Amino acid sequence: MLERFCEQLMKSGKIVTLLRWLQALPDEYIQERPYLSLYYVGVLVSTEQFDEAERHLRDAERAIDAMRGLNAAVKDTATSETVSVQMQGLLAALAVTCASLAGFRGDVVQTIELSRQARSHFKKSDAYLESVLSVSLGMAYLHSGQLARAADTFRAAQSLGETAYHFHLSLASANAQAYLLMEQGHLHQAAEHYRQLLRLATEEGQLPAALRSAYLGLGELHYAWNELELAEHALRRGLDGEQHGESMITLLHGLQFLAKIQQVRGETAEAFERLHALEKQVQRQDLPRFLPFLGAIRAMIFLAEDDVEQAARWARETSVHVDDEFNHLDKFPYLILAQVLARTGRSDNAALLLARLLSHAETEQRMRSVVDTLVCQATVFHQQGHAVQAQQALLRALGLAQSEGWLRVFIDQGAPIQTLLKSLDQRAKDLSDFSRVRPFVHTLLTIIEQEQPARVSLYTSVSHAQGNASSVSLTAREREVLHLVALGLSNQAIARELVVAVSTVKWHLKQISTKLVVHSRIQMVTRARDIHLL
Repeated sequence: MLERFCEQLMKSGKIVTLLRWLQALPDEYIQERPYLSLYYVGVLVSTEQFDEAERHLRDAERAIDAMRGLNAAVKDTATSETVSVQMQGLLAALAVTCASLAGFRGDVVQTIELSRQARSHFKKSDAYLESVLSVSLGMAYLHSGQLARAADTFRAAQSLGETAYHFHLSLASANAQAYLLMEQGHLHQAAEHYRQLLRLATEEGQLPAALRSAYLGLGELHYAWNELELAEHALRRGLDGEQHGESMITLLHGLQFLAKIQQVRGETAEAFERLHALEKQVQRQDLPRFLPFLGAIRAMIFLAEDDVEQAARWARETSVHVDDEFNHLDKFPYLILAQVLARTGRSDNAALLLARLLSHAETEQRMRSVVDTLVCQATVFHQQGHAVQAQQALLRALGLAQSEGWLRVFIDQGAPIQTLLKSLDQRAKDLSDFSRVRPFVHTLLTIIEQEQPARVSLYTSVSHAQGNASSVSLTAREREVLHLVALGLSNQAIARELVVAVSTVKWHLKQISTKLVVHSRIQMVTRARDIHLL
């Protein structure tokens, strides 16, 4: 009965619920029940706690070995045959669980071998176990940079998951396919996949982890297209509220892009607050490999704020180094490291790192990473005085980005990319490849020029608020919060209305109070009305 309960929770995507339930049971109780141990390993793998999963896997293996010894002593033929069938099923489940751990760690060879071993124990076709094997192999291909094979494998896993009524796995496989499309540079196809996933997930009863991951992916796409309001809405839907087993790397990517939006709007303190909360979660779950990514998000904000000293401190203290072997999914910290190196007078080192990153991305056909790296390369080449290389890198990036509407990757570079784009425009007659991207360049220049004064306004609004009421500048979200305060809503009610955490509401109220120079809700509403914000 306990095992069937575990299976139903897994199928419905209640990963964290199952994890908490298993964690509440005594260790010896689980250790005596191999299937429970294997389910425990499964949820630990799903939440990327690989070292802990390895420990419980050893417990399951010891329990199975002990059962083998007891079963060997059984003399009754009928009983022996029954025990043999049960043991075959247990060995199949063990091999599938081992394959899952290998797959999530990116070991393609071991995942294939363990999958073969698992199937040798199948008495008949088992769609549930086959779906888990397919996802494990898909993850192995993804982590090892074999994107095309990963996409094919996840398509098979989705179909198998539907057959086995394993809707969480099926939707997770669909989500992985959308992510792969985004990585390969097919942004509009990825967006349609995410929207289909959200519609399907709603029809199947709202599976939280799949839904939240899809919102985060869609948020990234809206950000790429400079649709900041839509991006913020989707990213908050994915990040706020209770988690249900989402991948930590997925949460980190979501936070990365929400932090970018908050930086553009001058709301960096909330971004740092979220970073601190996620850092505590990473430490609580003993996931130190994600700390460099968190640090890189901080450094990204520092660079955007021109706080080069703080960014340089991160570069000195981080475990990320120029000559590292790249992780296939976590190249973002290296891209930030290259930018810090360039901004601190080490552009030669930055150029070498970017060349390696570009080669890696091209080999894996990760076109999103190719565009990101080319844009950074262009600014570094320009800094080094290599005008021709800078133009070539930028033209190539523009050519790749134009058809899918990539905007923010250029806009986020600010003044340096603006200078390069203007230089290209001025030399249009000399550049044969420029004519086809010229409208795109003009679009980018227009947006950059419009955004620069807005950023200045946001950064200076607080210091001018006391002397000149007309200079008070609230973000769209702050205006929403202010309006709800004027209606008399509590912090909890505002959080429910905006679908955010109460801590986020408190942060917005603090920002509004600072800008309006007030110390209470009554003063806030009165002053807002005085200066016609309400």
